[in-house]
Amino acid sequence: MDQQGRGASILFWLHQAYFGLRQDMARGFKEAGYPLSTEQWSILADLWQFGRSNQSEIAKRTGRDAPAITRLLSGLEEEGLLEREPVDRRTNNVELTKRGKELHRLLAPIFQQIVDQRLAEFSDEETQNAYKILRSIAQGRN
Repeated sequence: MDQQGRGASILFWLHQAYFGLRQDMARGFKEAGYPLSTEQWSILADLWQFGRSNQSEIAKRTGRDAPAITRLLSGLEEEGLLEREPVDRRTNNVELTKRGKELHRLLAPIFQQIVDQRLAEFSDEETQNAYKILRSIAQGRN
């Protein structure tokens, strides 16, 4: 396979893996009684990891544009999972509510189970190599 064909094949399988994990996550969360989208999960996961942040930081870290972030944050705020505090006319700080923080304790095991199931057939070395490759590809976007 030539370089161009290999690149297209890698992109195809990255998309398939991403799509499969998204479906598994949405199904797992819904079965547990938390019908979150994977987009909402990514915002919550960002806040669980980094804590209070402004909308621009969240957008950059999650790879989303400003309108998408605003829409996702509005939905999560309506669910009582986060609060936005205006800094000025264009900037809001975003912080998880108690309920949003508690959701991490409830959903993290579901997420981990899904990931563990998907990676079960791979050795630790294979998993580490995949991680390094995917991280390198992702960091190349900046």
